[in-house]
Parts: sequence; structure tokens; C-alpha cells
Amino acid sequence: MYTHQTFLNDLIATQSTRPEQLLAYGFQQTATGDYRYQTTILDQQFTLTVLLTVDQQLTTQITDNTTELPYPPYQSEQATGPFVSQLRQAVRQQIEQLAASCFQTTIFSQPATLALLDYAHHQYANQPEFLWAKSPQNAVLRRRDSHKWYAAILVVSKRKLGLDSDEIVEILDVRVDPAILPTLIDNQRFFPAYHMNKTHWLTIILDQNTPLEMLEHYLDQSYQLAK
Repeated sequence: MYTHQTFLNDLIATQSTRPEQLLAYGFQQTATGDYRYQTTILDQQFTLTVLLTVDQQLTTQITDNTTELPYPPYQSEQATGPFVSQLRQAVRQQIEQLAASCFQTTIFSQPATLALLDYAHHQYANQPEFLWAKSPQNAVLRRRDSHKWYAAILVVSKRKLGLDSDEIVEILDVRVDPAILPTLIDNQRFFPAYHMNKTHWLTIILDQNTPLEMLEHYLDQSYQLAK
């Protein structure tokens, strides 16, 4: 079951923290070296407390500002209903905002990959989602409105793309108009989609051979196709 704490664990597992950014964002460092942040949500009905410990454990707590008591139902999968869903969404938005400002993705190493993720963050307010426990290095980007994926960033062997090499590369899967997709494939930079529908998706190797402007172009097109 994918719980709120699972979301936090997955997030911190793929990020490194930047202390100077934590302090600039509003975190306070405790005597034990932990970082603590508080903000109000849902028209100041609740206080969200975020704790990042020295051993990189990320936890949250919600306090009801009327009773001044903890409000744990937002973490319980048994608690349902529109209000709890709204509260969970507010908490997640706060976590995603502070992660975008204070954390840095550590999974990927290619400059093209990091630049493209930075573009997705600034253009679409997206952070990569690492969904697969068995493939923790693979991520997706999804639209915030339709929740559809518009990109996947994967770490694979070139042999998976049909090349005669075991070199590990970072690749980008994007949606492409099926009418033009076959004309793009050259099996050097552009390949039939790996791990995706080959009629609607294209795979691009993320390296210095493909200009960032071109990658941004295909990412933008894919974003529009994911409506």
C-alpha cells in the first residue's frame, strides 16, 4: 500500500538536502542537528510540521489549531472522505514545494538529464516521481492537471535499445505524434520506445549529442499530448 510515509521515504531516497537552502526556506536547525519547519495550511486550520533528521529521515505531523492536538487521520489509509483528501493534497503540495526549493535529485548524472529536469521544474512545476521499488533509478514526469505521464527518464543498458554495447545510459521517453514518429527514429539518438507503447512514444538517449533545446522541444510536445 502506497502511504504518505512511503511517499516521504521515496522522496528523500532520491534527493540530497542543501542545508543553506533549508535555512533560507524557513527551516530551523535544532540542538541535535535536525531541521524543523512549520507552516499553516487550509486557511490556517492546521499547522504542518516537517522534520528532517540528521540521518535523513523525513516525517510530518499535522496539528489541529483549534484543539492544539495532533490530527493523525491524514496519514491513515482507513480515513476517507473529501476533507481528508483535501488535507492530504495540501500536505503533499507543501512537501513538493519545499523539495523543489531545498532538495537536489541525486539519481541522475548526465548534464542533459539534470538540465531537462530543471526545465520541467521551472516550466511545469514538476518533480520526477520514482515509482518502482525494483527500479529506484527510473522516474516519470506527469501533468499536474490530467495526472498523465508526459515523460519517463530511465537508466538502461544500450543493449536494451538494440545497440551492441553494455554501456549504461540515461534515456528519455516522450510522447510523439504517431504520424511523424517513424521519421524520427535513426537508432543512434532516437529509438523505438523502450518500456512504452512504440506507436505513441519515442526514446532519446540523454547525452551531449542531442542539444538541450531539442530535448525541451520534445518534452513540450509530449506535455501537450498528455492532456
